[in-house]
Amino acid sequence: MRLILFDIDGTLLRDGIAAKIAFARALRDTYQTSGAIEGFSFAGMTDPECVSEIMRLAGIDERTILARREECLRRYVELLAIEVREHQDAHLYPGVRELLERLNKLDNVLVGLLTGNVLQGAQLKLRRWNLEPYFRFGAFGDDHENRSVLAQIALDKARGRSPERRPRSSATPRRTLPAPARSARAPSRSRPARSAGKRSLPAIRTRSSTRSRTTKPPFGRSSRDRRGALRAADRRLICRSLPKTPSGGSSCGCTFSFRS
Repeated sequence: MRLILFDIDGTLLRDGIAAKIAFARALRDTYQTSGAIEGFSFAGMTDPECVSEIMRLAGIDERTILARREECLRRYVELLAIEVREHQDAHLYPGVRELLERLNKLDNVLVGLLTGNVLQGAQLKLRRWNLEPYFRFGAFGDDHENRSVLAQIALDKARGRSPERRPRSSATPRRTLPAPARSARAPSRSRPARSAGKRSLPAIRTRSSTRSRTTKPPFGRSSRDRRGALRAADRRLICRSLPKTPSGGSSCGCTFSFRS
């Protein structure tokens, strides 16, 4: 089974100015300042991480940032629901809907999301273009603040899904993908005999767009310095790339394969 994960902003669509306005207002309502949000780049970061970094740059102490962050993100979602109706500069990238329709017709493909958006923020952005039905699960910014951890969270969630389990009927039986085998592989090319009544566990094969097998992102840097590193770590998990968008934004998805 193949797992394909998509980001939202800059991959599926351009959300326009609405999200940034909502984010700035939420920061101001919660922390009494929006900080230097005008020149701040959200790329490669989760929404919680963006809140923390912008407020650190504004001189807010760490304890206050963490104590009010959830409230800030709730306020952001409320304001985003209003702002998306007020601004018409967002657009869906060409070919996205056709690609998602084709992928969802394949029995051996599971389509999900890997995004730094919080869940409710992601839902608002997708709902505007009626894209929600194409995604059966996702890893979001409120699953973990550190984006480099989200890929593993997405894999863990995928093991509780199967290509045959469509969100059309609640009566569909749940099938769970088994965990990858932990035992060492035998040196012989032939596969070991399977014991009666047991199924061998599949190995997870991650195909990369580069030849490097290293997927561990570098750490020990500040949040701002890690942005490029986190994006590079995501790219090392990419199996397929969509064409570049007209605006020059990233248009890539991550692909994983499960094989027995």
